[in-house]
Amino acid sequence: MENRTVALSPMTIRYRTVSGNCYAYDVCSGEIFRVNDVIYQILRDYHVLTDDEIVEKHRGIREESIRDAISQLDAMQSRNALRDHVPERTVPTEAASCDKKPEAIPQFIANHRRLLTLELTHQCNLACEYCAFGEHYNQTRDLSQRSISFDTAKQAVTHFLNHKSKEAGIGFYGGEPLLEFDLIKKVVAYARRLASDNNMDVRFSMTTNGTLLTDEKIHFLAKHEFSVMVSLDGNKESHDRYRIFKNRANPDEKIGSFDVVTRNMARFVELYPDYPGRGIILTLTATSDLSGCEDFIAQWKTSFPTVIANFVTPLPEDGEGGDQIGAGHCQGGTCGDGFCGRHHRGDDAVGSKKAAPHKSLEPAPEFVGWTDESSARFGSCRRRFLSKVCSLMDADMTKSIRDGFSINKSLLDANVRGIHKRQLLGLRRVKSPVTRMSCFPGATRTYCSSKGVLYPCEKTEFGDLFALGNAEGDVNGDRAYYLSEMLRLHCDCANCIASSLCGLCPAQTTESKDHRGRLDGFALKRTCQRLASESSLAGRLREYSEIMEANPDVLDWIYEEEHSSEDDWLNHVQLLTATPRRVNLPVEELEEFV
Repeated sequence: MENRTVALSPMTIRYRTVSGNCYAYDVCSGEIFRVNDVIYQILRDYHVLTDDEIVEKHRGIREESIRDAISQLDAMQSRNALRDHVPERTVPTEAASCDKKPEAIPQFIANHRRLLTLELTHQCNLACEYCAFGEHYNQTRDLSQRSISFDTAKQAVTHFLNHKSKEAGIGFYGGEPLLEFDLIKKVVAYARRLASDNNMDVRFSMTTNGTLLTDEKIHFLAKHEFSVMVSLDGNKESHDRYRIFKNRANPDEKIGSFDVVTRNMARFVELYPDYPGRGIILTLTATSDLSGCEDFIAQWKTSFPTVIANFVTPLPEDGEGGDQIGAGHCQGGTCGDGFCGRHHRGDDAVGSKKAAPHKSLEPAPEFVGWTDESSARFGSCRRRFLSKVCSLMDADMTKSIRDGFSINKSLLDANVRGIHKRQLLGLRRVKSPVTRMSCFPGATRTYCSSKGVLYPCEKTEFGDLFALGNAEGDVNGDRAYYLSEMLRLHCDCANCIASSLCGLCPAQTTESKDHRGRLDGFALKRTCQRLASESSLAGRLREYSEIMEANPDVLDWIYEEEHSSEDDWLNHVQLLTATPRRVNLPVEELEEFV
C-alpha cells in the first residue's frame, strides 16, 4: 500500500460505551461513528504516522486488520469526514449573516433584543450562604443599599421599546425585586402606556425568593400576566440549610425560609389555580438530596410548570485568586459544561470594579465539597432516571419524564441536547469554524444595572469589559460588535475539539487587570482549555451514545415538541456563518429566524 504524506491527525474524540462499543466523534463534520476495535486503537495515529509505521507501532494487531482499518478510514475521509486537519482562522460573524457589512450587526442588536432586565436593588431580605453576591465571598458586583431610580428605569424602557415593533419583554431583578414593589408598579404602568402608544405588546417577568408574595402583590402580578420564577433549593431540608433570613440582631440564629415561601406559593395557587406563568428556579448544592428535590418539584409541577436547575459547585484553583466558587453552574443547556461567573475569595477578586481592600472572609461553607456520599447519592438518582428514559416506549410517555424528573431532565439537556440537536439543525456537514459563544453580547437581551449601565446580562455586571452603553443613550451596537470580534479572535475555535459542542458563556471571561474594559486573553484560553477537556466531552458523548444504543428514538421523542427558544437565531447564525459560500443573507432576512 502506498504511504500517504504525514499530516495532522483529524480532530476526533474516542470513547467506549458501557456495552463495549467503540465510537469516534469527528469534530469537523460533527458525525459520530461506531468503529471496530482496530480503528479505535489506530485512529490517533492516522495521518500522523505512515501506514508502515502504524503497523510497526501496533504489533499486537494483525497487519491485515490494520491495513483494512486504514482503508476504511480512507473511505470515511472520501465521504468528507475525518478531514486532514489544517489550522484555519475563524470567520467574522458578519461574513454571512450581515452580507459582510459590519455596520449591520449594531442595527440587528438594536432591533432584535427580546428582553430588558432592570436591576431594581442590591438589597435582599435573605442571606443565602452560597450567594456569590453575599457576605461569604468577594464578588465582582459592588454591594450597596442602592436602588435604581425611576428616571433611569424609564430611560432604559423607552430606548428598548422604541426599537420594538410587535412585542417585548421586561424583567425585574435584584437583590429581591419585591422590596421595590412601588417602583415595579410605576415601571409597569409607564411601559404599558408606551407600548399602547406604539401598538405593541409588552410582557413582564420576575425572579423572586418568594418570601414577600402577599395577596396584593400576587393580584398585581397576575393582573399584568407576569412570568414569576420562585427561587428554591428543593425540599425543606435542602432549602433551609442555606436559604436563611437575615438576622442582624442574632446572626448565629439561622431561620430558614422554606415554610414562608411554600405558604406563599400555595396562596398564589389558591388565588389563581390555573395561572400559566409560574415556575421554579432550583439551586442544587453538594448536600442536596436530589431524589427528595425531584419529589418536591413533582408536587408543584402542575402549578409551577417551568423548572430551571442550577448548581452551586466549586471551581478548581488556578493559582491566581485562591479558592473560587462557581455560582450558577448552568445546567439548562445555555452554558454547556461551564460556569456562569468567577468569584474569588481573597483580596484580588478578578474583574472587580476597583482594587479596594476587602474584609477578611470566613472559610467557605460546607456546600463547596462533594463527598463520596453526596456523589454516590447523586449518581444513584441519575442512573435511575437514565434507566427510565431508555425504557420509554413512545412519545406520549415522555411527559412522565418532564413531570416526574424535571431536575434530571434539565441535566440531561445540558449533557446531550446540543449533541442531538446538531442533527435536528442540519449541522451534520463540514463547516468552516466559527466562534461557538452561547450568546452574542447584547443581541437577545440587555441588563440595566441600578447605576444605569447596560450589560448583556446580570452575569456580566462586573468591571468595564461588558459595558454596552447606558440607559440614557441605549446600547452601543459598535461596542457589542467589538466585543464579539474580541472574543472571536481570542478563541481558537478552528483548532478546538469542542468547537461544535461548546457553549462558552461570555460571563466566563475576565477583564484585564492592567487595561480596564479589555479582555484577559490568557484567562480566556485557560477557560477554553477547561471546557475542551477531552475526558469531559467524552463523558457527554458516551452518555448520548448509551442512550441511543438503548433507545434510538427516545431523544427525538423528548425534543420533537420543543418550541423555538431564545438562542435559536444563534444556531441559524452559526449555520449561515459556517457556509458563507452557499448562504449570503442580509441581516434583514434573519428576522424570520428570530
